[in-house]
Formats: sequence, structure tokens, C-alpha cells
Amino acid sequence: MPSCYLFLVAILVFTVKLCEAIALEDDFCTTWPSVSGLRYWLRTRDARCLRQQLARVLGYGVVAGAALVKLPQLLRILQNRSAAGISVATYLVESFGYAYNLAYHYRAGYPFSTYGDFVLLGVQNCLIMALIFYFNNQWFPLGLLTLSSYITATVVASWSQRAVPLAVLERLCSLNLAIVIGSRLPQILANARRKHTGSLSLATCLGLFGGATARVFTTMQQVQNHTILVGYLASAFLNGILVAQILMYRKQTRTTPEVSGATMQETRARPRKSKTS
Repeated sequence: MPSCYLFLVAILVFTVKLCEAIALEDDFCTTWPSVSGLRYWLRTRDARCLRQQLARVLGYGVVAGAALVKLPQLLRILQNRSAAGISVATYLVESFGYAYNLAYHYRAGYPFSTYGDFVLLGVQNCLIMALIFYFNNQWFPLGLLTLSSYITATVVASWSQRAVPLAVLERLCSLNLAIVIGSRLPQILANARRKHTGSLSLATCLGLFGGATARVFTTMQQVQNHTILVGYLASAFLNGILVAQILMYRKQTRTTPEVSGATMQETRARPRKSKTS
């Protein structure tokens, strides 16, 4: 785990240095974050400039963090050799939201710092869904067709104006609140009904909560779209509920047969050492 944090810090430092190298001296507040921009703020005390700089640094921090945020969930599924307690509907709806938001932000010309995390989260979602289908014995044909269709639709929506006009993507963004609720509510209700959180990863849910909270600030500064902002507010709130459920039900989760079944089977399979007299 410490190596993951060092990797994240290295990405952040590299990003800031790269941005500094290509920064323009004549317009600090509309270009990349840089030391020169910080000096400009120290001279002028321009609050708007500082917010823009912070939003860009924070935005790239969210993108870098997105590369790691769902790895704990992937590792937890592989470790348990089970996807018990994880709602596939959550990942299907969430991935749909990532796809059209990525396409809209890219084609609308927004900075990469405002949408780069959609790429990384979408890829990790595909891997998690593949594991869910595999451990539920649904990989072929359901899992393969689902993932293939998702990847194809995302690519077409991102690059084909004729197939999916920008106006359509903009209208889809108005569904952000519904998508967030639809992707999180089934998991929240399932946890409350079962009184455990299955193979859900605390680190992943914490990362999603922190990322959504950061996106509230970056959206207010760089995108200024109220529909997208409301979606991030709802995402932060619902991911916070998932974090609270994991902490609340952690004792029950440890004793759940579906989650601990793989570990119990391994323990039973180990040969017992004979006592020597």
C-alpha cells in the first residue's frame, strides 16, 4: 500500500512540472497550474486566479487517484474468489454514466482534468464487471456481450458526431442525478437488507467519496454546469452512505459465509500437522 501512495505522489509531481513547463506567462488563470501562476497570485492576490489554479491541480489529482481507486475492490474480489454482495446493476448503471459523461466532456472541449477520471474508472469498472460475471458463472455469453457493447458504444459516442450528436450527450448529462441514484441505491438497499456489505472495499468507497467531493469544487470552477454539479453532490452523499454502511456492518460482514467461504475452504483443505510425542 505505501508504494501505491508513492506512485500517486509521483504522478502529481510529474503533472505539475509538466504543466509548469508549458504554462503561458501572459494568462496564468486560464492556462495550466504553475509556479509562475502562484507568483502572479502572490503579487495580485487575485482570488479567482487562485481558485482556478487549485481547481486544475485538484482535478489532475482526482484523475491520478482514479487510476488506483478501484484496485482495492478488484483485489478484494480476487482474494475472496467471490463477488458476493456486489450488485452488478450498480456497475452497469455507473459505467453508462461514465461513458456519456466522458463523450460529452471530450467533445465539448472541456479540460482533460475535468473528465480524465471517467476513462480510468470506466476501464476498472469493466474489469470488475468481468470478475462479477466470471465468479457468477455468467461470463459467456452475457458478460462478454455486455462488456463488448459498452466499449463499442463509448468509442462511438466519443468520436462520431453523426451517430451521437453533441446535443444528445448534453441531454444525457441531465440524467446524472438519476444515474447516480440508480447506481448507488440498489447497493445501499441490498446492504441494509442483508445487514452486511459482502465484498465491498472500504478503500474504494472512500476514494469515490473523496473524488466526488473534489469534483464538486472543480466543476464549480471549470465546468459551471449545474446539472453536472448536482450529480457530483448526490454521488458524494451516496458514497458517504456506503462508507458508513461498511463501517457499521463490518462485524457481520466478517462472519458472512459467502464472503469468508473461500478462506474457510482453504483452511479445511490444509493438512493438519501430526503431534509428535
